[in-house]
Amino acid sequence: MVKSAPRSSTVASLQPFLSISETLSAPDQEVGALATALKSFHQRGLPTPTAWVVPASILLQIAQENHLFEVLELELNALHLSDQQQRYHFSQDITHHIQHMILPGTVERAFQKLYDDWLDHQFVALRPSLVATHEQPEQLSALHVQGEANIIESLLEVWSKLYLPEYLSDRVAEWKRGIRIPAALVIQMMVNAESSGVGIYAPAAGKRPATITIFSQWGASPELNTLFHQGDWFEVNPKNWEIRQRHVGVKRQEWVRRLDRLHQQPVQKRLQAHPSLTPQGAIALSKMVAAAHKGHLGAYIVDWAAGIDSAYILDTRPFTQQLSESNNLYFLPAAEQLKTLLPNNKAPKKFVGPTATKVLVSIGKSDHIKNQVAGADGVGLLRSEWAYLQLPEHPLHLLKTGKADLIRNQLTEMILHVSQSHAQDFPILFRSQNFTTNELTTFKHGGEYEPEEVNPYLGYRGAVRIIHDYTLFDVELDALQDAHLEGVQNLGLMIPFIRNHSELAILLHHFLKPEFATQRFLQLWMQANTPENLLNIDQYCLPGLHGISLNIQSIHALLYGVDPDNTDVFQLYPLHHQTLHQLLKVARKATHDRQIQLILQLEQYDQKLVEFAAELGYDGVTVRAKDTHRARQTIIDTEHQQILG
Repeated sequence: MVKSAPRSSTVASLQPFLSISETLSAPDQEVGALATALKSFHQRGLPTPTAWVVPASILLQIAQENHLFEVLELELNALHLSDQQQRYHFSQDITHHIQHMILPGTVERAFQKLYDDWLDHQFVALRPSLVATHEQPEQLSALHVQGEANIIESLLEVWSKLYLPEYLSDRVAEWKRGIRIPAALVIQMMVNAESSGVGIYAPAAGKRPATITIFSQWGASPELNTLFHQGDWFEVNPKNWEIRQRHVGVKRQEWVRRLDRLHQQPVQKRLQAHPSLTPQGAIALSKMVAAAHKGHLGAYIVDWAAGIDSAYILDTRPFTQQLSESNNLYFLPAAEQLKTLLPNNKAPKKFVGPTATKVLVSIGKSDHIKNQVAGADGVGLLRSEWAYLQLPEHPLHLLKTGKADLIRNQLTEMILHVSQSHAQDFPILFRSQNFTTNELTTFKHGGEYEPEEVNPYLGYRGAVRIIHDYTLFDVELDALQDAHLEGVQNLGLMIPFIRNHSELAILLHHFLKPEFATQRFLQLWMQANTPENLLNIDQYCLPGLHGISLNIQSIHALLYGVDPDNTDVFQLYPLHHQTLHQLLKVARKATHDRQIQLILQLEQYDQKLVEFAAELGYDGVTVRAKDTHRARQTIIDTEHQQILG
């Protein structure tokens, strides 16, 4: 058990745990939006799982006895919401404080009685019930919790999640309005489901009569996909409560409750083709769906679960997807109704920030830039090669024939085009051209300037090419200055394929020459492409270097002595996460100690590496546009785990 704090007479005078019927006379700001919805179901006679509410006033007393408000006041005075690192550390401090709070004796004794009377050996869900909005943030809930100490710890954890980084702007606004406790807490028993599913109410429209369709499967229903692929359904006429049609699916898997999670297991063979609902059960559920729909317009969805002898409403929500002629719910057969709902039933993941580890995007082509950068914190790799490919001739031939401005203008135009998709201070990391000689040979006049190489990937490219002739590199510097003068504020220049620290030192020295004094706004980066870069990374942490981007595909390939352009061979050697994790850990320590930024660049999305980056405190990960949102969600989940311990 959690230790008791000294007894408070104020707390003792309040009832710490209110049943839903006991909340009927309580003001909404005392019990919050979720509890208010449960009150509404109770008043309409709709069966819901037994639940209790810890009122906001009780949480207020717990917070006061544990000096939470003093800590919040102190930290809020120093918090700048625009500073992502500050938000992260603020969240870490507050969640840690909440999770280690001590319950007053009266609250602990009341919980002990509640547990002995109702919760022993039961699975419960613990949910926040927001007092300032009508939102019901299911993603903050703790589900499948069992055991006395686990429930108390999980209640404090749910409370602490309200202070995760992406919710801090809401908490600050509430604090300014005098709202000290953002939510009441709800403890709700979870149904030991024999079967579960959803009911859809589709009102009459045109020639189509009103319809209620009940979808069902064995066990608990974590999502609609399994219902669609293997579930049963019953279409019921709400006028006479007759079943119009039904379908029995083959249900090979079911979900059952285990401590803190759902567990998937095979359905017994004799039940796989057996209906998961009786006709009488489907009709009874249809009547519950109809009752839940009263007072609402349009299509409506009801989540339900049934035990051995009773069924319960778990949640209700309107069907808000815009319907077109091709997906009109009223004219679809039952199975297609559910398919139409699939994109909207699952609560959309919140790809919100800020996160301590930023999500950056790599860009090649400059088409559809707004779509490419949507949801990203910046451009972690702007490939200059795309601009070069628009040139009519080999770049060195253009320089030789006095057409340097053609290159300069093409590069500037590309940068400006990308920058216009966001604010002027949107970070853009421009990479100097990294063509191989065989790629450059394809340009007009290319054969006059490029040597023949056995393995161009490991040949005359990157830093060694720049150092051999700075002319083209200097044109790139001029183009970046032009873009800056046009208003692009947050520009970086990344140098690719540096093979040793001496090459980096030479390039940093070149940049410090007087003729480049006007380009000091540039942040200089190196792209690490080789295992040597990682193994000796401390030697690359030189004055004047702003950051390092680790090209994982290149480093991984060269660890195995493989050319990544040779896809037939490259695919034979998958990533070895344990090896990379050790290298990434060493790299983070070396750069962190020298205050140099470090980002991970992934040509192919890898969830484990994104998790590693977030765990190790990398400044960012660079991914392709199509992977931006899942990278964000992985980082959010990982950082939450770090914060919550």
